[in-house]
Amino acid sequence: MADDKKRNSDSIAWWVIALFIICLLLSSWVATQYEASNFSYQSALGVPLFSFFGVSIYEPWSWLTWTFRWSEEKGIIDEVLSQGMYVFNGGIALSILLCAFINYLRTRNKGTPDNLHGSAHWATDKEIRDTGLISKDGVCVGSVDIQDKTLAGRLFGRVIRIILRDDQKTHVLMAAPTRSGKGVGVVLPTLLSWRFSTLVHDVKMENFALTAGFRHKAGQLILNFNPTCKDGTAARWNPLDEIRVWTLDDVRDAQNIAAMVADPDAKGMEDHWVSTSYKLLTGVFLHTVYSGGSTDRSLTAAAKFIADSSFEDVKQMLSFMLGYEHDPDGKMGWRDEGGRPTRTHPEVMLVASEMLKKEEKELGSVISSAVTKLGLFTEPIVAMNVAVSDFRVRDLMNLTQPVSCYYIVPPADKERLRPLSRLFFAFVIRRLTEEMKFEGGKSIEGYKHRLLLMMDELPSLRKLDVLQDGLAYIAGYGLKAVMIIQDMVQLKEAYGDKESVSAGCHLRIAYAPNTMDEAKPLSEMLGKKTVEYETRNHSGSRTTHALGQVSLSTQMAGRELMTPDELLSLPPTDVILKASGFAPIKGKKLRYYEMPVFQSRAEIAPPVRCSIEMESNQGSAFVWAMLLVEKDASGTLKVWLNLKDRELLPPVYALIKQERVVDGVLVAKESLYDFLDKDQVIKSKGPFSITNQFSLKSRNSDDIDLQDEFSVSLRLIDSSAYKNVRYAGEFVVISARKKQVIKKALKNFGYEVKLQDAEKLSKNYGVIVLIDSGYVVQDTGYGNAVIHRQARLTAPVAVGQDYLVAYDADGKLGSVVGQ
Repeated sequence: MADDKKRNSDSIAWWVIALFIICLLLSSWVATQYEASNFSYQSALGVPLFSFFGVSIYEPWSWLTWTFRWSEEKGIIDEVLSQGMYVFNGGIALSILLCAFINYLRTRNKGTPDNLHGSAHWATDKEIRDTGLISKDGVCVGSVDIQDKTLAGRLFGRVIRIILRDDQKTHVLMAAPTRSGKGVGVVLPTLLSWRFSTLVHDVKMENFALTAGFRHKAGQLILNFNPTCKDGTAARWNPLDEIRVWTLDDVRDAQNIAAMVADPDAKGMEDHWVSTSYKLLTGVFLHTVYSGGSTDRSLTAAAKFIADSSFEDVKQMLSFMLGYEHDPDGKMGWRDEGGRPTRTHPEVMLVASEMLKKEEKELGSVISSAVTKLGLFTEPIVAMNVAVSDFRVRDLMNLTQPVSCYYIVPPADKERLRPLSRLFFAFVIRRLTEEMKFEGGKSIEGYKHRLLLMMDELPSLRKLDVLQDGLAYIAGYGLKAVMIIQDMVQLKEAYGDKESVSAGCHLRIAYAPNTMDEAKPLSEMLGKKTVEYETRNHSGSRTTHALGQVSLSTQMAGRELMTPDELLSLPPTDVILKASGFAPIKGKKLRYYEMPVFQSRAEIAPPVRCSIEMESNQGSAFVWAMLLVEKDASGTLKVWLNLKDRELLPPVYALIKQERVVDGVLVAKESLYDFLDKDQVIKSKGPFSITNQFSLKSRNSDDIDLQDEFSVSLRLIDSSAYKNVRYAGEFVVISARKKQVIKKALKNFGYEVKLQDAEKLSKNYGVIVLIDSGYVVQDTGYGNAVIHRQARLTAPVAVGQDYLVAYDADGKLGSVVGQ
């Protein structure tokens, strides 16, 4: 490096000398032409070199020849010769100044950047465009101020702010501390604009509440898989329904499920009890799906089978599995280990035989471990939500319409539900990356819609090896992952010091870190830049009026592009983006609520799953649809009804129900409405498409007040052919008056206060702060407030007074107790 710099310095010195000589030559030529012009190009000057547009051009040094020839002359000749000398001397002076200035610049080493200590820098406008982050679609990662490329923008130097979106077939890792704005800045803007399918790890249900309505109206099928849902309005998923029975894939499907159930804490198969439980569960799951018929083939059924008290002991249970005819017709042509035809599943036989060979004590421990692993799925609410499947994993990418699946986990149940959470996400990745098709010498898309994996709070799932390893190839199957963590320390705690999640991500998003442990690696990732500084040395006595000599020297050193201290002080509005192979970008965070388009989309209420369960002579049936209802400016009820399958619904009406308090008694008013298409044709009898938009028209005169709150649900037109009909799910339309009251309350409280409807069996104590349009707002303290229907309170209340409002088991009437 030193020799290269020396050679570079020498070449620059010779270049300066050459430039000085050229300047001397030009000065001499200018002096010659100046004198020739004043002498009117007389013939006494000699023969010119050439003529140019009638102007004689002489040799550059001719002025010196003329000076020697006529040095004794006086008068005008002497004046012209003297002026030529002045011109030449002036040129020499300018040449000296120019070369001195160039030499000064050379000593400052400004000719070419010196990256001896690093070349880190913030991305320029051109580099930002080269990253591909300026796109109309994709994951919203931030915004940046950039030069407007239009003609007017270039002329007036206009700078515009644009949203940066990542739409490449790569993955994103985001590190952002709690309450730093990762939801409002990345997750919500993305879900309010992403056009394809998505699977969201929704820990607080916030993403579903603020984005499902828009995505539903855009024609997507919404799935809200919430294992803790108690009212039947959540989508259900039974892992064992994913086992492809009567195919050669059944064993590997069962093994994939068993592996996640047996190892909920990511200990690995090296643990003896984990590996043994895995083998047992594989056999039990296969036995369950082949013996449980069409209604009893769930993880809950598997847990009950292992713990079945009708068996005298474990060996009797295993002998039962060993002798069970899973294929009574012999259509699969199964054979046992000896090659003999069998109607018992070979894998079940193998597992049962292996377990029977174990000592009784060890076998008891294996069974006990398996029962423990399946304990979650015997809890009644979870069991209800994993009993059957409303969708298959392949539906996420292969239905006619895109699918938005929200896996909703309440924070209080996050730890308890981890085995199911890990199972669900791991199975999604495995099932959707099983097969790749090739045609014409290249791979072709084997799916209808890309899938965005929005993995919020990724470390809460513990180590998912299938995700970490899959980042290298899942993009080729149409999956794009956005993984959100609080910091790299949290990621390493889950995946170890040699984690490869960050290496598998093309784009890194970082907000201001909270700790030095996080700031240091982030500073190292941004890299070092080379900075130049001057040192000044003085010689001579300090008591004299002037110093003898001042010596300046220029030196270079390395410096972090941003030091850890600077990162800790990063403004809360800033975001740092680092795409592989490109300089880092320093941009601004997004806030969806500051963007009118996103805010209007977020205000759309989420759809509700309305289901009908019935029995007939042909057997039981279960149908469901996602329902969303709005009132337009004219007061017309607009309905968006999305289905999984075309013509899934039988002929149905819309039932509108409204509850009122009359003389202290809650009275329900109901009315049936027909579905009308855009041509005002009644479509209640179907057929229904996968996406439907209707208006509602009452079938009879009623006294439903559409200006007040009411609910909409589905009802069969003709239920006479069915028995035991059960309905679940209703969409509640909030009145315009209530919306205005909520806005007033939030304006008075500030948006940090949580305002919610009163719940059943709740006791709410606090001061009444607002009474308006039939609603009462009560401040219950600690950042919480409750809104009541004034007509449902058993006694009048007054603003400024404290009350205790207690609700009954139905949550309909609130008893008021004064201060």
